[in-house]
Amino acid sequence: MEIAKSLIDGQEWDAADFWAQKVLHDDGWFAKRTERNKAWVCIGNGCQAIAYFRSPARNNGSPAFGSRHHTPECDFRTRTIQTETDEPEDAAEVDAVYNDGSDLTIRYDRPRKMSVTGVIEDEGGGTGPTGRARQAYVMESSNPTNRQRTSGLATQLKKLRNSENYPAPNFRITVPDRGRDVLATDYFCRFEDATEQHAAPRATGEAPLMAFWGVIARPTLTGDGTLFLNPGQPSAELMTVLLPAAVASEWLGYFTDLTDPTQLTGWHLIVEGRLRKGQHRLFVRLEDIAKIDVLPPLK
Repeated sequence: MEIAKSLIDGQEWDAADFWAQKVLHDDGWFAKRTERNKAWVCIGNGCQAIAYFRSPARNNGSPAFGSRHHTPECDFRTRTIQTETDEPEDAAEVDAVYNDGSDLTIRYDRPRKMSVTGVIEDEGGGTGPTGRARQAYVMESSNPTNRQRTSGLATQLKKLRNSENYPAPNFRITVPDRGRDVLATDYFCRFEDATEQHAAPRATGEAPLMAFWGVIARPTLTGDGTLFLNPGQPSAELMTVLLPAAVASEWLGYFTDLTDPTQLTGWHLIVEGRLRKGQHRLFVRLEDIAKIDVLPPLK
């Protein structure tokens, strides 16, 4: 599972954000927060089961939390599979997003402070690589007792970047402005795989709302302030992401130490929008900065 609550500081942490703290604190700080059965609890639907942290080395390259004691009602309750680890009796949890019938809704987070050097001060005054952890659930207004699992674009980008097998062919999600039961493979699309077919109108009369993702190769800021986040050499075959001047200025303002957009070269990008066919190339025009997120290059 991607998120858990710390019994040490009472904060809910994203696993990747917590792992990034390792280089920012001494060994004692990290050891105290990774002591098995004493540092974490699950937050799924009031579960509160004792949880533990898995380093990337013990979780197929990606940090994660786990628990073997979820309550029957827990949103994170999943099947388990045996894995070859240093502890043969151990079993790794398979995150619910890989299982059939999961209920996952795409969430649009408010922008967070970011840094091209990787360290910023969050709203609480502490330091972290991408800001403070965020809630993994929203309450459905029609039924205040029904919690719906949600996932931000940054979390989905991590999964897409870290696993060639994500999403599974039969995995379906809810996209707020597109509807329920959306096939994830029809929502996520690599920049390199985008074609005119993705810009073609469907039954709604518009191109489908999709999340395009990949690596920024040629970020370009024009004289009028328009920002192009190009995944490669501009061409008729390769799409781009266009941020109008006002949107670009607002979004770039969330970087605490960015002096030139070319500093974003090599960053991973995900953006939700409708693909359009321009005069010279395909593009997505971003109007809402809640629908874009980035991750720094892998080190």
